[in-house]
Amino acid sequence: MEFNGTVLVSNRKIENALSNYTSLKREYEKEIKRCEDKLASQIGDLSWWDNFMCKDGDDDWFKVYKRKYKGWVSTYHKAWLYHFKEIGLVTESFHSKYEDIDLNHYYYEKEVYTLRVLSRAGEPVYLNPAQASFVNGFFVG
Repeated sequence: MEFNGTVLVSNRKIENALSNYTSLKREYEKEIKRCEDKLASQIGDLSWWDNFMCKDGDDDWFKVYKRKYKGWVSTYHKAWLYHFKEIGLVTESFHSKYEDIDLNHYYYEKEVYTLRVLSRAGEPVYLNPAQASFVNGFFVG
């Protein structure tokens, strides 16, 4: 049912989508951490000059990535899963599965917070098109 461009969605469907998103995000974060740890373990491979050219505040994994794999190529967006795939740390299938979370996780965090608040407010819940799209994208049932 629609009301002024909004869509009526059950709390069960919202909570299912939030649960699925949280589970996928946890797996995504675990894989990112694994890749960062693997890169950080290679910090000893960098030359004195490579270490000197990095910023003091850079994490070890980022120093290795910049100096050993990508030089000074810009990483203007923080879609690290893509960068890790490019250097062989992540498989194509894993990247495909989690690419949406990798590119949109800052946006999704806002949606997750809003949906949690709305679902606690009681039934019925009317969602705007962006919120409904999020729920449809992560709903499994």
